[in-house]
Amino acid sequence: MKIERDIWGGLNGEGRSLQDAQVAIVGVPFDSAACYRRGAAFAPDKMREMSKRCHPLTERFVDISDLRVCDLGDIDVDPLDWPATYNRIDRQLQEVIHAGAVPIVLGGDHSISFPVVRALHNHHSPFRGNSGVPSQPFGLVWFDAHPDLMHTYGVSKYSHACTLRRILELNNIKPRHVVMIGVRKVEPEEYEFMQETGIYCVHASEVARYPADAIAEGIREHLSGVTRVYWSFDIDVLDPAFAPGTGIPTPAGLTTRQLFDLVYALRELPVTGADIVEVAPPFDHADITSFAAATLVMEILGLIKTQRESERRAGYTTTSVGVQSVR
Repeated sequence: MKIERDIWGGLNGEGRSLQDAQVAIVGVPFDSAACYRRGAAFAPDKMREMSKRCHPLTERFVDISDLRVCDLGDIDVDPLDWPATYNRIDRQLQEVIHAGAVPIVLGGDHSISFPVVRALHNHHSPFRGNSGVPSQPFGLVWFDAHPDLMHTYGVSKYSHACTLRRILELNNIKPRHVVMIGVRKVEPEEYEFMQETGIYCVHASEVARYPADAIAEGIREHLSGVTRVYWSFDIDVLDPAFAPGTGIPTPAGLTTRQLFDLVYALRELPVTGADIVEVAPPFDHADITSFAAATLVMEILGLIKTQRESERRAGYTTTSVGVQSVR
């Protein structure tokens, strides 16, 4: 007998308002910035469909059944007007952040990460009084086959090949606080930028050679002192054998097992927000990619639940806005 729950393993409470949510899921069906094959615009709905088959329990048995999730549906996008679409994303994310919920964004192509991170950055990075001293910097964990560090690609500086470069132009996100994982396809311009700025990069071959815990130890050390971390998952970090449904299926990537082990090994890094992008259902086979992406969302929810419990045991609670109360 086929058993289905509501989307997100039944966590999306019927009638729940954003103000009552701990996590807000937002879809962005936009793929106009993709430079090869489009199809990621169909991903948010497909991930929701797959999530009906997920359990409110992570693979490591974290019970997330009491996590309050609100799926806000999809943002209205204009495939021909990129700035207008990015501004709509920014406004929706500002609502989520002000409500105190952690945003999880479903792409769409990777360009949508820029307005999402920009919204979080602008909220969390005001200058302290008149001192001119910014608040604590953001960390960024970038799971991707590609660095997305081109200054321009084709005629656009907002191509999905330029997303991380645009993010690094924000004044409180520095290259030294960026960690890239699974990279294996790099343009000469990107490699030069990585060398000049010292971005921490874990090559896909290193993931294959070293245990997840060892890799995570280096990443945690690199991001020590960073209290806000944005997690971005381009599904093409996975090898095409495990995620054929993506715009640029780049060989020699991570296995699904390696990805999930790394996510678990990095569980101590805070989740200020996250996205899952570049899932392209038209190129998928047997829903392998979409199911992996939906399951990854459930694992991220498990990270958020675990971190909230740790904070509660430590005697304080936090939301995406920051420390809220001390017991």
